[in-house]
Amino acid sequence: MKAPHFRWYFLVWLCGATGVVLFSILAGAGTKYWDETQYLEIARNVASGVGYVSEGAPTAYRPPAWPLILAAPLALRLPEPVVYAVPAALLVLGSIVAWVIGARLVSYRGLARYPAGPIAALLVLLYPLNVYTTGTLYPQMLATLLLLGMWLIVSNSLDRGRRRIRLAPISALGLFCAVLTLAVPTMIFSAVVILGWVIWKSPNRRSQLLLCGGGAFALPISVWGYRNMNVVGAFVPFSTSTGVNLLLGNNDNASGSSGVDVDVLEYQRYAASLNNEVDASAYLQGVAIDWIFDNRGSAAGLYLFKVLNYFSAYNEPATQGQGGQIAAVVAWVSFLAMVTLTVARVILRRVVPMLPSESLFLLVFVLNAFAMAVFFTRTRFRQPLDNILLVEAAIGIVSILVAVRCRRSRPVNGLTDVAVRR
Repeated sequence: MKAPHFRWYFLVWLCGATGVVLFSILAGAGTKYWDETQYLEIARNVASGVGYVSEGAPTAYRPPAWPLILAAPLALRLPEPVVYAVPAALLVLGSIVAWVIGARLVSYRGLARYPAGPIAALLVLLYPLNVYTTGTLYPQMLATLLLLGMWLIVSNSLDRGRRRIRLAPISALGLFCAVLTLAVPTMIFSAVVILGWVIWKSPNRRSQLLLCGGGAFALPISVWGYRNMNVVGAFVPFSTSTGVNLLLGNNDNASGSSGVDVDVLEYQRYAASLNNEVDASAYLQGVAIDWIFDNRGSAAGLYLFKVLNYFSAYNEPATQGQGGQIAAVVAWVSFLAMVTLTVARVILRRVVPMLPSESLFLLVFVLNAFAMAVFFTRTRFRQPLDNILLVEAAIGIVSILVAVRCRRSRPVNGLTDVAVRR
């Protein structure tokens, strides 16, 4: 890409990044959802030295990665608006990683002059769902950065035809997977599939890679679980919200898109009367499992609708006063545009052949529907994975440009003047 073009792309990206940070600070000033309030409460307690505490008691209800990150600026005594800017900062970093991924994916095919990198960065930075999420204190932007970072490691290690991955990258990948699952436990399926695939693709070193990558993945989770065993009385690897989340997605009142907007108060009241949150989670989980086995036909149908809802562009927030018709229209238009360009990229894979990491991450995007539907699916939960499609959409734009140029070029000895390295 020529230097003048790069400067223009960078200027547009810089303006967008500045706007997103400002939006994050203004929109985040005053939490809108109960989840945000609890994340911030725990972060404040950690920063002040009280510990990982919520409502005056040690807790494992929220997984630790996100509150600990929010606690960092508070511990440094930075102004609280800095905390609200954390999601935007993570999105900005994620867009930079997307820039590198997009640039490398096309450069590996001899198409470095096409601006896939800056296009990917701008799509990730300005995708409406991403921008909206920066105005909340949800961990989805952390998951976005980690997922894109994992893609960069995988692509850098294996897309160039290497049959071996070094121990340092696989260790970093395992650590990223651990932090991802300790931020958003529903992303554990993605983490395990990606890490397992990379290890499997290096048959001569599987034992070493499993030891390094698997160890880096297991160690942080084990530390958190050991803490919970000593503090809340059980080895909890992720969180004690598993039971309520399973019940919210599996009961008589649930629908494919109901999410948390389900009346399970009767069970929650009884769970609150139990000894601790570990017993409460176990009780709620048992109720959900009993309902599934007692209503197998209904549970199977509900599961199918939850899978379909995973691919929805918009879910109405359960909190009153949030969302709206304009938000729904923007979400649907942007989502359909992203999917259309991704489909174009897949269709034109003979023009710009797909690399192994692209196939892997697209497969992860689709298969996550079946993993997340075990509990319940929401657009917000899928949001980190949308960034896979945004990068592929950028490659789709490049594929269209290459296809048009191929069509306009006159064949010479059966070849065109557009060379795509296969």
